Amino acid sequence: MKLGEKIKVGLITGAITLYAIIFTVSYIHERNEAEKDAYNTCLHILADADATQAYVRDELRPRISRLLPPDVFIPEAMSSTFAARSVLKRFADDSTSGYRFKLAAMNPRNPLNTPTDAERRIIEAFTRNPELREWRGRVDHNGTEYLHVATPIALADKCLKCHGRPQDAPAGLLAMYGDTRGFGKKAGEIAIRSVMVPVKVTMDSVFARTAGMMVPLLIVIFAFSFLLLRFLNRSVANPVLELEAGVRKMEAGDYQVSVSADSGDEIGRLAGAFNHMATQIRHGMNDLDQSRKFLQSVIDGVAETVIVIDRQYRILMMNSSASRLCTQSDGSCAGDYCHKVTHGSDTPCSGVEHQCPVQEVFASGKPFQTTHVHLDADGGRHVIELSASPIFDADGNIEAIIEIGRDITNTIAEVEERKRLETMLAERRKEEFVATLAGVIAQDFNNIFTGLMGNAELLKMRSDSLGNDARLTDYIIEGCDRMAHLTKQLLAYARGGKYHLRKTSINKTIADTLDRLKIASHPELHVSLNLAEDLWDVMADPDQMIQVMSNILNNSLEAMGDLSGKSGVLTITTSNFSAAKSYEIDPGHLHPSGAYICVKIADSGPGIPESDRERVFEPFYTTKFLGRGLGLSAAQGIIQNHDGWIKVESPPGNGTTVTVCLPRAERCDETAPRQPVSAARRSAKPGVFLLVDDELQVIKLLEAILAMRNTECISVTNGLDAIETVMARKDEISFVILDIQMPGMDGRRVYTRIKKIKPELKVLIASGYDEDFATGGMLLDAGDGFIQKPFHAKRLQDRIDAMLSGKTEAEAS
Repeated sequence: MKLGEKIKVGLITGAITLYAIIFTVSYIHERNEAEKDAYNTCLHILADADATQAYVRDELRPRISRLLPPDVFIPEAMSSTFAARSVLKRFADDSTSGYRFKLAAMNPRNPLNTPTDAERRIIEAFTRNPELREWRGRVDHNGTEYLHVATPIALADKCLKCHGRPQDAPAGLLAMYGDTRGFGKKAGEIAIRSVMVPVKVTMDSVFARTAGMMVPLLIVIFAFSFLLLRFLNRSVANPVLELEAGVRKMEAGDYQVSVSADSGDEIGRLAGAFNHMATQIRHGMNDLDQSRKFLQSVIDGVAETVIVIDRQYRILMMNSSASRLCTQSDGSCAGDYCHKVTHGSDTPCSGVEHQCPVQEVFASGKPFQTTHVHLDADGGRHVIELSASPIFDADGNIEAIIEIGRDITNTIAEVEERKRLETMLAERRKEEFVATLAGVIAQDFNNIFTGLMGNAELLKMRSDSLGNDARLTDYIIEGCDRMAHLTKQLLAYARGGKYHLRKTSINKTIADTLDRLKIASHPELHVSLNLAEDLWDVMADPDQMIQVMSNILNNSLEAMGDLSGKSGVLTITTSNFSAAKSYEIDPGHLHPSGAYICVKIADSGPGIPESDRERVFEPFYTTKFLGRGLGLSAAQGIIQNHDGWIKVESPPGNGTTVTVCLPRAERCDETAPRQPVSAARRSAKPGVFLLVDDELQVIKLLEAILAMRNTECISVTNGLDAIETVMARKDEISFVILDIQMPGMDGRRVYTRIKKIKPELKVLIASGYDEDFATGGMLLDAGDGFIQKPFHAKRLQDRIDAMLSGKTEAEAS
């Protein structure tokens, strides 16, 4: 409904309401006045009745009683009730008021005075409340509404003559009414006189008077309403309609709108305010447009994708980086569903792989991070790291989310490479730890076996006293030799150094190993040799190379021993190859480019299960039985210590191939020459021997062996004591047997110090490690020597004799 129509309806409604209010007020006023008049009429009638009764009671009846005999009773002259009722009845019959007058009492003498139920309740009310002097109310009688007014009549003592005992009443009264009705009353008993005036007749007259008075008023009201309507239309409705039209134009985007603001009233000021607001909005929209352009340029400068999404998964804004995900030609996806744009899906993201940021942020109200795979306009897949945060409105409710995505497709590859390097480093550290542990164990074992083997040999030298038990010492010595071989493998795994590097033919090493293992004695085994005739030599320790080949071939023989009667095939191939660039086979071991020789040993066994393949180089790991497993780990230690690599390939059910590669021998790295032995030193005579070892068992063994030579010995268990002893007895001591690995000051530092004290002193280095590792960093004199633990007593004697005679170990042998 338009404003003009509302004003018209309002004025009409107001006029009708005003007329109804005035009419109602006038009607109520006139009615109250009419009711007041009716009440006054009732009071006048009651007063007339009371006066009539009082005249009969106080004037007429006493006089007539004196003129008539005592037993005579004339109601018309002597009954106050009869007289009052008769007078008022005559008055009511002669008037048009239609009122009703009645005297009522309990147990009346005249049946006409019998009370109705309503009148009985009025009598009871007066009886209960002696202070009540009047009762008034509206009653319905035969369908007519009356104003009913009643007053009480209290029975006096003089009334008891006629209303007390029947024997006291006049005979004429008894003859007229009998002796039952109207007697037995007491002084103070209440009766009532009441008047009922019809209200309806009075109200009709009131309505007629009021309606006649209101007709001119109604004409005046409607005339005033018409004039007011025209005024309001011109001054209110029309300007408001113009404002409405201006608002609708602004709503449609026309911010150049303005309305007339000629009047100086509130509507004129409102129109002026509207024009000012339109101007401000116009400027604000321009500023907002500039801000949006600035914001768009800012987010377009962000390398990450930026998308603003509402609760319905629709895109509100996005930057240029995110636009590449758009399939539309103009690169704008505003209004599209985010899941349609980024995933090409008609339904929102779900599940653990693609948790929906919109759902998560709107549900929790907190930032959320996840990773999705998005598709670009060309269908390319991009791994995007998403970070979504809520955008709140002025009331603190979430109205949208801002989703920032970082393309980590290339970063993932970098992370995987970093993880690979970390894994490689961890493996390298594990290898170094286990290798160190193996070296320490081997060193300790060698010290123990030195004592065991030496003491067993001493016992054997006294075989006359042992009798038949002399054979037992051979068992002990053989066991020590086997344990010494095991410690050599431990040292090889620990990469404790190379023994004696020399140009070595791997083809010859393979042939020697096959002879040593007596491969020809296995009729069920066929050996295929494909050895390159022009195979390059390598710089290697021949004994260690034989150990490597023995360990690999033993594994192959054991694998083919499970063929259940089938013949096995062992294929050995050697070749040369050149690497154009550096490469990595084992984690952490980078091999430079250059020339290499390659050995492949393949067996026809069942192969290695995939679960065990990665563990074949772990020390002490074996699939056979407890106590084995150093073969390949020791071989790997030796090969890597020679700057080569070893690899195991074992496809399920197709046997196992072990590949070993070693660098070609370019030149021989000779050990630094020892200082020549002077003539004076070669002619030195043996004197006191100084024994330096932290193992007491080794000390006791050396003392026992040297005692057989009648050599005087001084024994110490640490480096400081050794230096102090040489300083104190420099002229006596001519020979030192020195351990390298000792707590505190090690043998290398002791060697340097004692050589400064007495340069011509002969020193025999004894260590559980090989010579290169034990003497690494030391410059030994030519007359000094080395012996590896454990050693036989005879070998020790030979080394001492050779050094005392000035011969090298090769010359002595």
